[in-house]
Amino acid sequence: MTNQTIEVKLLGRPVNENSNRQIRLKEKEQLRAQGLIKRGRPAVEGSKNAYIKSLREEKLAQGIELKRGRPAVEGSKNAYVKALREAKLANGIELRRGRPANVESKNYQREKDLENRRMNGTLKLGRPKSNDVVINIKTKDKVNAKTKVMS
Repeated sequence: MTNQTIEVKLLGRPVNENSNRQIRLKEKEQLRAQGLIKRGRPAVEGSKNAYIKSLREEKLAQGIELKRGRPAVEGSKNAYVKALREAKLANGIELRRGRPANVESKNYQREKDLENRRMNGTLKLGRPKSNDVVINIKTKDKVNAKTKVMS
């Protein structure tokens, strides 16, 4: 077994190390390695957002649990509906979303029929095969004309 050397050509244009872009990229890489490049918008001291963030950090430091979203109102319609929903789930009642289906509609009956056929394995996919026989006849124009003959 002998060692073989394979020459590989670099694809694309050669890189000019002294170009402005390459110099800028190297400087950026060095700053990134030192951790001097900051991303995003700079924070503005004394702004309303900075004040709210400081309040949030103080609450976290005190051990107060921060909740997201609007506070729940006791005795409201929404709270009542949520309590009913939780009671139904606790009793094992299945919750359904949306309006009920119209059982008499043609589309509903068709979907149920297709579902039953799928379950039975009698649903056939694709186009039905034709029982017609096709005969090719040469004409004077040297073009195959197809005619159907019923069997």
